[in-house]
Amino acid sequence: MTAEFKPHPSVVDDVLAATHPRRPRDDDHGLDIRGAAAARQWDTLPVGTFVSFLLYTTMFLAPIDVIGQMARTINRATTSAHRVFEVLDTEPEIRDVAERWARAPVCRRVTLSSVTFATTASGRCCGA
Repeated sequence: MTAEFKPHPSVVDDVLAATHPRRPRDDDHGLDIRGAAAARQWDTLPVGTFVSFLLYTTMFLAPIDVIGQMARTINRATTSAHRVFEVLDTEPEIRDVAERWARAPVCRRVTLSSVTFATTASGRCCGA
């Protein structure tokens, strides 16, 4: 048993109308033998043919999608660069004062008072 894909009847009608145009005749009573044969031919589409069609379509559209992604990436990069340069070119609102005030000298000595330290026989601190 082979699996087959059956397209919607309107798709078959559209394909047949595009590929097999009917010519009206005086003795035409609505039956076109050529159209009926074509309809039987397009009644079922093998799954392999349908999958091949999808793969070829993907192979055709993938490079176009990559070009679109590259264009988006370049657009984002240029926009980001403009923003960075705008921040770098901005004049600061706060300026340094020309005269600095003198700082008091810092005392670099530490004095400990009322501090005790003890260790146990094992060498560890008592509180640890």
